[in-house]
Amino acid sequence: MHDPKADGILRRLRSPDPHDGWAAFLDAYSPLLLDVVRHFERDDDAAGDCYLIMCEQLCRNDFRRLRCFRTDGPASFTTWLRAVARNLCLDWHQQEFGRHRVFESIARLPALDQEVFKKVFVVALVRQQALFHRWVEP
Repeated sequence: MHDPKADGILRRLRSPDPHDGWAAFLDAYSPLLLDVVRHFERDDDAAGDCYLIMCEQLCRNDFRRLRCFRTDGPASFTTWLRAVARNLCLDWHQQEFGRHRVFESIARLPALDQEVFKKVFVVALVRQQALFHRWVEP
């Protein structure tokens, strides 16, 4: 989809001096990037760290990720950028906190027992609360 603002910014990022293009990109799309970050992190410090890493990744290799956008493709630039930002947030979260993995012994349990385990050891509910919580959740 054609977006004149994005086209101009991308053209400036491909120029020999892309700094003005990067500044224009940040002016135009920082709110979108921060919105995506806020879906992953509520803590201000963690959100700032995630945003900073996201910007570093978008700058890497002469803005390779941003320059990969196809203006003749099916997605608008903002839709595409939101997906890229989401993936970068996921990468950051995995790097910071590791990949969520269920213990093999827990994975073999029935679904209800897995839920109770999660409520007791992750959410820190008392066992009776965990059983009750399972039935009252939407």
